[in-house]
Amino acid sequence: AGNREREFAVVENKYEKLMNSLSNGVIMMDAQGYIEASNKAGADILGLTEDEMLGKIVASPDWKAIQPDGSILPPEQFPAIRCLREGIAQ
Repeated sequence: AGNREREFAVVENKYEKLMNSLSNGVIMMDAQGYIEASNKAGADILGLTEDEMLGKIVASPDWKAIQPDGSILPPEQFPAIRCLREGIAQ
C-alpha cells in the first residue's frame, strides 16, 4: 500500500502543478454541476478562493453572468450546464 500511496502523491503533485500553471481559469464539476476543483485563475475570475468554490453549483444565480448584449444569462443557459444537459461541448 505504501508504494501506491507514493504513486498517488506523485500524480497529485503533477495535477496541482498543471492546474496552477495554467493562465486560463479551470473549473471541474460533477455530473450535477457542483464544483469539485478549480485552479486559482478560475477562482479569481469569480472573485472567490479555491476553497470557497468547492461544493457550489455552477448554475447558481449568484454568478450574475451576462450575455454579449448585456442581458442576464439565465443559469440554465450557462455553457457548462448546457454541456451537462445536452452532452455537447459549448
